[in-house]
Amino acid sequence: MGNIKDSGLLVRILLVTCLMGFSAQAVADSLYQKGIQAFNRNNYQAAVNYWKQSANKGDPDGINALGTMYTDGLGVKTDKVKAVKLYHLAAKKGSVKAYSNLGRSYYNGYGIEKNFSLAFQWYKKSADAGNAFGQFGVALAYEKGRGTEHNNKLAVKWYKKAIAQGHVGAKINLGEMYRNGWGVRCDLIKARQLHSEAYREGNAEQRETAAHNLGTLSHTICF
Repeated sequence: MGNIKDSGLLVRILLVTCLMGFSAQAVADSLYQKGIQAFNRNNYQAAVNYWKQSANKGDPDGINALGTMYTDGLGVKTDKVKAVKLYHLAAKKGSVKAYSNLGRSYYNGYGIEKNFSLAFQWYKKSADAGNAFGQFGVALAYEKGRGTEHNNKLAVKWYKKAIAQGHVGAKINLGEMYRNGWGVRCDLIKARQLHSEAYREGNAEQRETAAHNLGTLSHTICF
């Protein structure tokens, strides 16, 4: 008694269950994408609302995106502690972006005690999954010797990986590696190329840094 003996009925039940799961995920994905669209229009409150709905449906991308808003105080009051909790939740659900954001949080002490070792572990996990921000974090850790060994050659390797995905900050840092001959042979032409690209592609802060670095190149000599 109580067992399902009709195999056809069992198949139908499983099919309906799967379809319900796919439908719920499709709704969560749609809400996440609407959040991105709102964010790109600088409508941060709308983005937060969409990502809250997506997060409530268990979507790891929505949970992570909501965390970034609490980190940066966009559309909500800044709450870095809450952001870290959201990143951990998204990371448990497999969000590669959340791995990177946890690395950022531990590296800078955002909402949690600064811990370079844990920062490197999360950055590396993200980097190994192909995330450009994670690759940048790994490169920076190797360059500074924070949470791992100081190794300029490995820093150059990981900066190049991030650059291959369009990471502007990596272009700035790698440009300085070429200017100073850290981990690579000093190459002022390559340094100028990278800083020029960063100036064209970056945000206001990155453009300012790239412009400054371009100015220093005229006073630099390779030995």
